Amino acid sequence: MNDFGKSCQRIMDALSSSASTQRDIVNATGLSERTVKYLLKSLVSENIVSVQYTFSDMRRKTYTRRDSNVG
Repeated sequence: MNDFGKSCQRIMDALSSSASTQRDIVNATGLSERTVKYLLKSLVSENIVSVQYTFSDMRRKTYTRRDSNVG
């Protein structure tokens, strides 16, 4: 995860308390939407963060830290 930098750490900190949407992460970190989207895509592909779709609106995704990376 150190390869991603300080922005990645801010995202991981935002995800430490609960599952969050991309918008929640943008609001919590102050990072741009584009930066958050790019880093989330990278974190998901590295299996550091998992993504779930909301059944009421399949366009809406929530992100969570994987258990092995919490702490």
